[in-house]
Amino acid sequence: GLGQEQEDLENPLLEHQLTPAGILCSHAHVDHGGNNRYFQEKYHIPVALTSREAGMCASLLSLKCYFLLLSPDMVEQDAAGLVHTPDVLIPDGDGPFSFAGAEFQILQTPGHSVGHISTLTPDRVCYGGDALLSREQLDAKLPYCLSHQIAIESREKMREVDADFFVMAHQGVCRREELQQLIDDNQALAQQRAGEILALISEPMNISQITRAVCGYFKLLT
Repeated sequence: GLGQEQEDLENPLLEHQLTPAGILCSHAHVDHGGNNRYFQEKYHIPVALTSREAGMCASLLSLKCYFLLLSPDMVEQDAAGLVHTPDVLIPDGDGPFSFAGAEFQILQTPGHSVGHISTLTPDRVCYGGDALLSREQLDAKLPYCLSHQIAIESREKMREVDADFFVMAHQGVCRREELQQLIDDNQALAQQRAGEILALISEPMNISQITRAVCGYFKLLT
């Protein structure tokens, strides 16, 4: 969650007398890892990230490499909470991963970010993070990916995950029997948006002209 969502995350734990045992983080975006350091320091619990995501969190300057168009001051204002040192690096490749007293299965699903992972829990639930949009989010104007092609390949890979339920980060759960259609619809959305943007390029245009056309077409209040 975002830094300002700290109480929203912590209060339900306190109300149910639950103590976090560790943070197995899908990727280092501010709306996913913005409270990693807070929980890490307060509860003395380990944080696990892939090496590709962990490197980005090393300093404000390394975060600036990701937020390339933002000034250092803006990076500090928007993403300072991401700066922390993970305790455990999730190994490259798919396979079992022991963490915080439990056995998980890790699926490398890059595309949305450079080192994004999906996680299969011991009770057969797959947390897909931002690798897959839920049914509720399929009207997204411009679903973000660092690489749409790699994200498409990662979604195809998820078809083989042996889980009973799939949890998406930004609202939504689907059952195993709903997964194939949800992946199909995600892939179709990526192709549809790409086609809509391509149709806006009616003549030789530079990136600023394309951006202006896209913002106008999708009514993005940037």
